[in-house]
Amino acid sequence: MAKKKTKLSIYLIKPGYATEEAILAEGKSFRCQEIAGVGNLYHTRSFVSKPQWLDSFFESSIDGTDIFNAVASALLLVPISVNKNMRYFAITFGRGLSLINKSSIEERFGLKTVLNIIDTDSIRRITKTEIAGNASKTNEQMPKKSDIHDFALDIERDLLNGVTASGNDDSILPGSLNGTDSLSISSSVSLENLPNYLEGIFALYESERYKEYFPWVDHIAPVRNPSIKQDLDKALVEAIKAKDVNIWMAAPGLIRWEETLGFRYQGCKAIHDDILIDKVLETLKNPLEDVQQLKNKLILQIGTIDDSEIDHWSAYKCLYGELEYGGKQYCINGGEWFCIEPDYVERINGQYAATAISSFKFPPYAQDEKDEGSYNERICSEDPDSRILMDRKFIIHGGGNSKFELCDILVRDGSFIHVKKYSGSATLSHLFNQGLTTAELVRSDSSFLEKANKKITEAQDAGQKYRITSSQPNKVVFGIITNDSKELPNIPFFSKITFCSVKKHLEMMNIQVAIAGIQKEQ
Repeated sequence: MAKKKTKLSIYLIKPGYATEEAILAEGKSFRCQEIAGVGNLYHTRSFVSKPQWLDSFFESSIDGTDIFNAVASALLLVPISVNKNMRYFAITFGRGLSLINKSSIEERFGLKTVLNIIDTDSIRRITKTEIAGNASKTNEQMPKKSDIHDFALDIERDLLNGVTASGNDDSILPGSLNGTDSLSISSSVSLENLPNYLEGIFALYESERYKEYFPWVDHIAPVRNPSIKQDLDKALVEAIKAKDVNIWMAAPGLIRWEETLGFRYQGCKAIHDDILIDKVLETLKNPLEDVQQLKNKLILQIGTIDDSEIDHWSAYKCLYGELEYGGKQYCINGGEWFCIEPDYVERINGQYAATAISSFKFPPYAQDEKDEGSYNERICSEDPDSRILMDRKFIIHGGGNSKFELCDILVRDGSFIHVKKYSGSATLSHLFNQGLTTAELVRSDSSFLEKANKKITEAQDAGQKYRITSSQPNKVVFGIITNDSKELPNIPFFSKITFCSVKKHLEMMNIQVAIAGIQKEQ
């Protein structure tokens, strides 16, 4: 009789963590059971408890004598021999992930392992992060096995975080595979064969077969050199202290918000709706001077069921953003450093430098200007016969009462002008995407075009009857308000990635694209 399969979540531990004590999360009470010839099983005491919502919501209105919660957490640590050195694998059960020191986990182990074994047309789901934007995370699933190119994955803007695919039946990993930091599989492997099985998985992880079928994965490659990581961490601390808008915090990975009450920062009893870098810094015992302070600071994900911890990460693991160091471009994503391939950087910089400078004459942004709105209003008032103010003239369209701005300034020659103050990569990426989205809607959606023309009519003086058609815009202009005087604004590299992608799509619709730097008055 075949052994029943068990769902296993497998993590590879970094080589620098040579003891089990270093792998285990601090502040936990464990019971350890040795499994001869395999490894040690660590688990916490499981108990039954009353859900918090029984009292806080229902109070005494119902009989809750038979309503309980029960949670189990277990972690199996298995040492294996690799080139005469020892590496640990960690296999979690229940909420066993909360028992691991997250810093010890080898990032993208599961992803690389899966990419090294699957066929390109066997993918069912991907998770990705848009690095050239606000680090938005997407989970996309297909109804059947598909090629990677069938997914809405922009290989120039997206960081692949995870893949769900089907392994070949004759391989070491048949059936459904999910690869992220962990490798999630259903396996009938026996305990006594587990070490040999994990050695086979490690050999698969070290393969570079993925470079043949998924070479673009290395456009953005993990930084492995410890000394470079150390230098980047020092630069990161300085950027945070300088309140660099290109560095921020967010929960790592996809969060089940319906199961999440909020987040608690270690040293603070309050539960927050999100992870905010300024609030986290306020909970540090001393002002930020060293990255270790962020690595030591825990952030807890609190569940709705019983106010208990669902998961936890170091504050460092929650960091996102970008910086330039040593003449190279880097980004930090979920506490992991990535280096952008030099050839890729050169190509993007070249595409950006080739962008036309707008012939529209933008006046300087005045010191007493309140915001972009007042600036746009002034521009339109200087030539009302050719310019229409569309800033904040929202068009309600699509599901969920989605709101769109056609543009900030509509020029009667068919140009759509979008204006934004420089305030970080995410803001600029939003600006560029807005320019693409509204252009596509005008070109392809007659209902949106009708609503847009209604807003245009409302924005004009009596007697003026300018309307747009589905052949417009003929030009999209992006004006960026900055402190420098360059015609081609100096923007973050990841904003350039978004801009170049937007520019390519607009030009495919025969729409001219131009950009302009708008200097602030000193």
